Amino acid sequence: MPTPDQPMVIPADVADNFTDHFDDDLAHDLATLLTCSEVEALADLLTAMERSGLAEVWIDAHADGDDAGDLHHRPTT
Repeated sequence: MPTPDQPMVIPADVADNFTDHFDDDLAHDLATLLTCSEVEALADLLTAMERSGLAEVWIDAHADGDDAGDLHHRPTT
């Protein structure tokens, strides 16, 4: 297990396989079922894998199901 001064390295093929499966379509199907902390953890992982655009897709898709007072809630105008 890496220590804080030795970051974990995720091989590019593993990251590509992960993001091929945890894509925009899956985000729109599942993100509203995740808690705010779960989607934040997933977004952090995606960002660490240099997939920040996909991380934002997951956050946005999750926000669609958040209620007022939830972390990602976006009021409709």
